[in-house]
Amino acid sequence: ILPYAFYNCVSLDEITWGTYLESIGNCAFSKCNSLTNVSIPSSVNTLGNNVFYDCISLKKASIGKNTQFIGENCFEKCSSLESIDLNSKISTIPYKSFYNCISLTNVTIPSSVTSIDSYAFLNCSSLSSINLGTNTTKIGFGAFNECKNLYNVTWPSKLTTIEAEAFKNCTSIKTIVLPQYVTTIGDSSFKGCTSLTNVNLKNTRIGAAKTSQGFVEKSRREISKNP
Repeated sequence: ILPYAFYNCVSLDEITWGTYLESIGNCAFSKCNSLTNVSIPSSVNTLGNNVFYDCISLKKASIGKNTQFIGENCFEKCSSLESIDLNSKISTIPYKSFYNCISLTNVTIPSSVTSIDSYAFLNCSSLSSINLGTNTTKIGFGAFNECKNLYNVTWPSKLTTIEAEAFKNCTSIKTIVLPQYVTTIGDSSFKGCTSLTNVNLKNTRIGAAKTSQGFVEKSRREISKNP
């Protein structure tokens, strides 16, 4: 399916996919405001950028089991999206993939994912739980910024890097226990996490210089880290 093929088809409410479909181009279904459910077939290996951008009625989406690449901004501004089923072949959650998906409540990142890129879940204000895949090593700049309802984060054991502003203004997080391979916490990573009461860095490999700005402006009761 080529780019912009069904762009702004505001009355389109159902898609029946072809058996041999391999890719869906940039913005192919952007602004299809009547779509409510999308299930990408297993034949598709690539989703382009902005494929379902601003599909404001889309509530449920599942990615085909053989899809290996999701483009940037793929589900951006899908404000009704409540659930997303990701497959086990995706390696990256790209830039602004789910930006402003304000109805999304929980996400499980598959073990195939190694990187969550910048702003991937920015302003997912209903997101309460995120289960990060076991092989995720990097959480990008502002990836969960403004996820104000997020309180439960399952940290992957192989995580090494939390970039700047990754969890900025996540005002419901209360406890953080980071795994042993974490070496970097970026500036303002947890700035504005006003409910945060306990941070445990005891088993990590980070030095004081790398964490000095990561927790500014939080309600701090206890921070534990290596001497």
